[in-house]
Amino acid sequence: RLTDDSVSFPHKCAVLMLMDEVSTSQPPEVIEGFHTLLTSPLPQLQAAVTALVDDGYSAEQIISQLHDCVVATPETQPADSIRKAKLVLKMSAVEKALHDGANESLQLMDFAIYARHVLLN
Repeated sequence: RLTDDSVSFPHKCAVLMLMDEVSTSQPPEVIEGFHTLLTSPLPQLQAAVTALVDDGYSAEQIISQLHDCVVATPETQPADSIRKAKLVLKMSAVEKALHDGANESLQLMDFAIYARHVLLN
């Protein structure tokens, strides 16, 4: 078991990087970048989804971490909670499809287009 005192600073960074890699979580900047692109024009959105899949990021992990990002977004209007609910329901449908063996690229694109529609209307 690792504690802060048991690992020196240079080794602590290496251990934390290794733990992050083993946990298969995506870098926060990837998730935040994708979250901000959800209101972009469709060609830019498609390019972002293609880049994520081509770079080897797991669609299931992206959706899971994006869920945390969406839920943590503050609600400034009453309609925001309805938007969040719609996005979370779509995320659950995408996760189920991915568990059933659906194409990652198509599922991410499906979610991105739906999220764009919900966020812009």
